[in-house]
Amino acid sequence: MRYLLPACVLLALLSARADAGSIGPGVALRWGQCYGDAGIQSKEFACDVNTGLDRLVASFELGSAISGVYGVAAYLHIASVSANLPQWWTFTTAGAFGCRSTALRTELTPPAGSVSCGDWSNGLALGGVDQYLVGQPSGPNHVRIRFVAGLQFPVDLTAGQEYFAMALTVLHTKTVGTSCTGCLEPATIFLSGIDLNPGTAPFGAGADLRLTTGVGGTDSRWVSWQHSHPINISEGCTRRTDHGDCYQPVTLFDAAPDAATPACHSTWQQVKSLYR
Repeated sequence: MRYLLPACVLLALLSARADAGSIGPGVALRWGQCYGDAGIQSKEFACDVNTGLDRLVASFELGSAISGVYGVAAYLHIASVSANLPQWWTFTTAGAFGCRSTALRTELTPPAGSVSCGDWSNGLALGGVDQYLVGQPSGPNHVRIRFVAGLQFPVDLTAGQEYFAMALTVLHTKTVGTSCTGCLEPATIFLSGIDLNPGTAPFGAGADLRLTTGVGGTDSRWVSWQHSHPINISEGCTRRTDHGDCYQPVTLFDAAPDAATPACHSTWQQVKSLYR
């Protein structure tokens, strides 16, 4: 006899199986903690207070050791479900797109409680967001972000270790009682890739090691805000060198709201009872 599991139970089982998989070379993006430290993929916020924060954590793992690393560059892409980027996500300087210009901060050390995720720079990196381009790369509801960090003296990195690359802290400032609307709009954030610079040449000069695959597949490269997911995913490039190499990679996608699912109240004991 066959049994049909409730959809929510099936999703829970599949998620548990995915989380149990081993981490491989590539990049990852999660809320709260690094991928290996049980960072979460989906974040919900009631948007009813101006206090508190949410933290985006980007990390990477190498397939083989690399020596003499001077810097790291991470490329992220935000897309909202709405036709235009909500004011709540405008973290640029004052002006037409400056509603929450002080609500985005950069962190260069791993979150408190990190276990699996080591600091690639040993706490010595300096850097931050040097690009926050609203309307890029593919429409008014998109944002392209580049983060860079560097060292005065290089470090050697090993394979098989998840490294913390950077964190972006999204403050809840100006959520309530302001014109910075759109906090409740679903959005998706994708980590297009991470470059490691093993020399003193600028990023994109040809010597970088570029990581664009996910440590746990494509799903490990994106996170959800207010129940969203990416569709129409493809890889692109927003800028190339004179030799034709990609200088700034970008993952092109659209954001779609998650479909509503019925509440699930099945327990693990109830699931097991189906097979007795």
